[in-house]
Amino acid sequence: MPRIKKRLAMRIAVLYLFWAGVWILISDQILAYLISDARLLTDVSILKGWLFTLVTSLLLFWLVRRGERSHQENLDLLYDIVEGTRDAIFVKDLRGRYVLINSGGADLAGQPVSAILGQDDSAIFPPDHVHRIQHADQTIIETGIAQQTEETVWMQGRRVTLLSFKYPRLDRQGRVRGVIGISRDISNRKRLEEEREQLLETLNARNQELEALNLITANAISTLQLDALLNLLLDRLTSVLRADLGLIFLTQDDGALQLAACMSTAQLETTQDEGAIAHKIANIIATTGKILDVDDIQQNPNEPKELQVSANSHHILGIPLRHQGQQVGVLQVQWFSPHTSSQREIQLLEIAAERCALAILNARLFERTQHLQQRLQLQFDCNPLGCITSDPQGYIKDWNPAAERIFGYTKAEVLGLHPSDLIIPAGIRPVVEAIFSRLGQGDVSVQSCNHNLTKDRHTIICDWSNTPLKQADGQIVGFLSMVQDVTERVRNEEQLRQYAYYDSLTQLPLRRFLVERLNVLLLEPPEKRPVFALLHLDLVRYKMVKYILGHQLAEQLLIGVSDRLQATLPEGSLLARIGTDEFVILLENLPHSAAVVDFVTPVQQVFAHAFRLGDNEIFMHVRIGIVLSSDCEGDAEDFLRAADIAMHQSKVMDQIPYVRYEPMMQNAALHRLQLDSDMRCALERQEFALHYQPLVSLVNSQLLGFEALLRWPRGTEWTPPDQVISLAEETGFIVSLGRWVLERACQDLQRWRSLYPEASSLFVAVNLSPRQLIQPDFVDMVEGILQSTQLPPTCLKMEITETAVMEKAETVSPILEHLKQCNITLSIDDFGTGYSSLSQLHEFPFDTLKIDRSFVQRLTTDLKSREVVRSIVVLAHTLGMDLVAEGVETSEQLSELQELGCDRIQGYFISHPLPLEEAEILVNQNNWMRTP
Repeated sequence: MPRIKKRLAMRIAVLYLFWAGVWILISDQILAYLISDARLLTDVSILKGWLFTLVTSLLLFWLVRRGERSHQENLDLLYDIVEGTRDAIFVKDLRGRYVLINSGGADLAGQPVSAILGQDDSAIFPPDHVHRIQHADQTIIETGIAQQTEETVWMQGRRVTLLSFKYPRLDRQGRVRGVIGISRDISNRKRLEEEREQLLETLNARNQELEALNLITANAISTLQLDALLNLLLDRLTSVLRADLGLIFLTQDDGALQLAACMSTAQLETTQDEGAIAHKIANIIATTGKILDVDDIQQNPNEPKELQVSANSHHILGIPLRHQGQQVGVLQVQWFSPHTSSQREIQLLEIAAERCALAILNARLFERTQHLQQRLQLQFDCNPLGCITSDPQGYIKDWNPAAERIFGYTKAEVLGLHPSDLIIPAGIRPVVEAIFSRLGQGDVSVQSCNHNLTKDRHTIICDWSNTPLKQADGQIVGFLSMVQDVTERVRNEEQLRQYAYYDSLTQLPLRRFLVERLNVLLLEPPEKRPVFALLHLDLVRYKMVKYILGHQLAEQLLIGVSDRLQATLPEGSLLARIGTDEFVILLENLPHSAAVVDFVTPVQQVFAHAFRLGDNEIFMHVRIGIVLSSDCEGDAEDFLRAADIAMHQSKVMDQIPYVRYEPMMQNAALHRLQLDSDMRCALERQEFALHYQPLVSLVNSQLLGFEALLRWPRGTEWTPPDQVISLAEETGFIVSLGRWVLERACQDLQRWRSLYPEASSLFVAVNLSPRQLIQPDFVDMVEGILQSTQLPPTCLKMEITETAVMEKAETVSPILEHLKQCNITLSIDDFGTGYSSLSQLHEFPFDTLKIDRSFVQRLTTDLKSREVVRSIVVLAHTLGMDLVAEGVETSEQLSELQELGCDRIQGYFISHPLPLEEAEILVNQNNWMRTP
């Protein structure tokens, strides 16, 4: 401001000099121009000078008055400023005396302005504050640097906080002339700030408490690991309560308390004794179920001595942890310095304890649930079945190792994906969607067997069991699908089904398939049942072909027969193989019963042409038994039995190509059944008898032995032996019956040998059935009978037909070898009627060859038969075998046989089969053969 005024005065002076000079020069020039009179010019010039002086004086007066007014206005403004504020404004000289102080400062000091001016700080402030204030002022004077200070002093008997700003007072030369200061009483503001700070501190403490409680509550839900939860709870509580030590004891299953967590904020270590004290206090709290507040343990003589041994603790506050009446444990906090519990702390601890108890219970429940989940997950992961869990939309949530092995996808590859995108073929997706729709509508479980895809896009077959996963309210939260790869099992089942239902050779259905198909037809009532027919076919001479040409060609024959038969079948018909050489044709939906006859001719035409088997052309014949849907009642087995009966009847009626079943045929079958039952009873009652037909040598007419022949007297009649033997063969009774025959024949011969010395060289021949030979204990049985009867093995001859040998060559051959090793004589019976397998004869250990009676009977009338017999004789002699001609009934036949070189004979010409008593009479005769 002074500089501004100085510049203004300088500007006025310059302007004055300029305009004054201009006025003088111009006015003089003008006057000189206008006035020529020198005197007048002088007078006018003088007048002009006074006029200029007057004008300038007035101007100076105006300027001075204006300056005074401006100065006064400035002083008034300064006064208003200084006196208008409640702050203390003061000026001190270099000696610290007040040169100026406003009324605000005087009011603050409690003295009038006049009493303060000229005085120093000792007139206002207490002595202990004066030195500090004067030192601060002196520092400002010496350094010339302003200071702002906040001082608390006592004035007028009260504590006042002053915020002061002091700076040096400088003269025009910049020298320090004193101190100027402004002080403000901020006591109220300071008090408000302190109250605010205290309030903020209280609010902060409350916030910390609320945060601690909220944290405890939140962790009761979120922090479910018990150890972590306990440490977190203690950390928050000790922090909020400013405690030095926090402990949590948990109640165990046996009711005992165990320290579960400890949190110390001090640098002191808890001793063993202090730990024991804490445990005792916890037991007291748990027993009483009340809060325990032990205040100032070190100084309180009323506290128990066992509590006073704690060197660290001064204050212990403990509370039971309970939730809904359930004791969970005890919470303790300790202070190592004197401390008094406030009601707020106790309330906080009570609330925290309840929430801690809930949190601990939740954590324990979580641990148990986690253990259960771990066990369930372990079971899930270790389950040999594939286990897949999915959400309600079907997206995969879990996938166990078994599922990885089945489908090839790892768990990481499938999580969050839908099975339709991975393992479900497009063709069965509607089926899968229907399954899950059923589950969503309330089905408890749905099983299915589907084709699925693996990761490498192979198709597998899987068994699925799908179950909804529900909450307690029944809401479905997902699905559990258990899967098993059954590809191999299904293939095996299909293969087993193929084995069970289809013939491996011809691929035709087997009997089981046919039975099921028939039973489906028979489900309809008879009046609504469609007309159908069964044709039972039996190949004639198949066994002969099999053992002459071998198994391989015989199988080719069966394949050829099945192919030809299938070619003749009408649509909807069925061809099944039900036996080695037996087939059944099922004709369905026949227009009438007579239509089956029209089908017989094409079937017979199948066999009108030869079958090419290797280099051979073979003609086959077939026997056909027919049963219509109206011919029989019962189930499928009844119909098959009826067709079988008709087929067997066709065999009996040799000239008829087929036979239709009639009920009377069933009676014949029943008769055979009754005959079988009677035979078994007859054996038990010893009703069977043996007749013996002699075998005689053509060399010396000596009796060589007997052939034992079975006879069965039923009442007054004898049952034909062929009928008995064939039925026994069919039913398997031949095994028991053959044993009886063998044992009785050996007993009879041994008795003759013991009674008649001349019988020592005799033998007995017993016919064997193929069924007997294949019995596992047959050889042991024979040896046992020989041992029990004491008959030498050389006296026993066993006869088996050529057909039986060839049909079961592989099975029979080792048995015959075993019998041969036992010194039993073996004979091949009915030679020439079977397979005429002369090339295989030497492969079997036979001793005797018997010429069939059919050749002997035609010996004198048929040249071919005579040549056959001659060939057989030569063959037997060549092989070193004995030869027996059976069925000799005339002297001519005897003569021919002698001429051909036959060794032995048997037949009615010699003797009929004789009962035991009559045969015994012949034993003593040396030569009793009739002479031709």
